[in-house]
Amino acid sequence: MFNLNQETINEIAGQLEMGNNCFLHKETKEIKFIPDFATNLFFDEETWKNELQFLAMVAKDDDWIIIENMSSHHVLRMMEEFINTVENVPLNSRLLKTLEGKKPFRNFKIAIDDSGAYREQWFRFKEEGFRKWVEVQLED
Repeated sequence: MFNLNQETINEIAGQLEMGNNCFLHKETKEIKFIPDFATNLFFDEETWKNELQFLAMVAKDDDWIIIENMSSHHVLRMMEEFINTVENVPLNSRLLKTLEGKKPFRNFKIAIDDSGAYREQWFRFKEEGFRKWVEVQLED
């Protein structure tokens, strides 16, 4: 495992949560964050020319570790785990229904934004989930 301090792990987790990919140099521990172009259909290749060149280089260079972002499936599982901690029965039911219908991410966000103190609990839960995600990848 790479010994990164908690502040760096938090930074990586936050960047992943925003939709960026993270690249960590094995020796220098330099970190680069680049938007996930695979999920962002609106990026301009000319604007991101340097980053695209970096990605091409990393693909051939074993000195960099790619810390992958969570798949939508994994984020949905994290949302389910959070719902299991919600003791407020009406809110628990409402959140479960958001995951069963169309646009689960959007509808979950709407429901959790309207949930008072549970909103902050969700943010803390999600931050911890992303931190653990980073730590597991660093162990591998």
